[in-house]
Amino acid sequence: MRRRLLGPLVLVLALVVLVALGLRDRLERMPLFGGEVIANRGIAADVDSGAAAKAVDPTSAADAQGPNMASYAVAEAKDAQEQADLAAKTSETGGSQTPARLSLEAARTAMDDYEREVDCEYVRLAQAPAKVAERERQWRWLPVEIAQMERMAFDDAVSRVGRGCPRWSDDAAAYQQRRKQRRANAALAAQVGELRALLTNSGLEGQLAPTLAQAMYDALLSGDPKLIERIGYADMVWSGYGNRTMAERMGVRRELWTLVACDLGLDCLPGGPTLDRYCLRFGICGYPNLEATIRQWASGRTMEVLQNQRAELLQRIRSGQIAGLFDPPKNPLPGGP
Repeated sequence: MRRRLLGPLVLVLALVVLVALGLRDRLERMPLFGGEVIANRGIAADVDSGAAAKAVDPTSAADAQGPNMASYAVAEAKDAQEQADLAAKTSETGGSQTPARLSLEAARTAMDDYEREVDCEYVRLAQAPAKVAERERQWRWLPVEIAQMERMAFDDAVSRVGRGCPRWSDDAAAYQQRRKQRRANAALAAQVGELRALLTNSGLEGQLAPTLAQAMYDALLSGDPKLIERIGYADMVWSGYGNRTMAERMGVRRELWTLVACDLGLDCLPGGPTLDRYCLRFGICGYPNLEATIRQWASGRTMEVLQNQRAELLQRIRSGQIAGLFDPPKNPLPGGP
């Protein structure tokens, strides 16, 4: 019953996020994209692909152990020299550090590191005492056998995703510094056209809004389900600039595109990275596929919208009729730039 209450929260708070996105260009210094906007059972981080709903401040896990971008590179010997080379490209201008332009190869390496560190952050934040207590409260509302299934699946996800993650004594300031560095690296990668960076949380979403449509087309045309999954975050940002009808804006765009990516070959089976990440972020674990997982919190109406839009997108993609898919509506909604 409690999980069903998450559905209305997801839709209402998704609208709040979209309204905030529409105002972003007018609030120069306001960090609207402090991390993922996620469901009530979720946590905040930097990667896309999740329900747009009530965000939980990850800095509350101040004493949790977590990875560090630079230290992660040191821990992984094969990446250490690449990170040193990246740091060496920073030039000093007027007392501030101005990163040099990356090569496309360096941009890809930066995004590989971005993705790995975010996975490690998911593990760290999911194990924070507050999140552990929250999951236990939620599990008490479930039948005993389902709660036990979720506990086991959660432990398995932590083991798989957390394998090889470095751990340090951490605090809120250290987390924010890591996050700031991740976004700076992603922004540099976006500047040289690295497609993952263009579709992710780099802090440049507002500036890149006019080019997001092309990036989303490029992701579709690549045929890579991992890139197609990333369209969800970019589509949510793009929608915030009046580029969707109200019905589409009320949809959960991240879940929609992840479901489509699953249909197109993304690994969404139990034990795979998609369900593991969803488990760590939202605490909903052990279900046979993403659709069944989403049903644990989504209302019947939300699922109906998702399934209808999912079928339409799949039909257009498989028939090659994607022209106009990311065109703004003929009568733009108010609130755009």
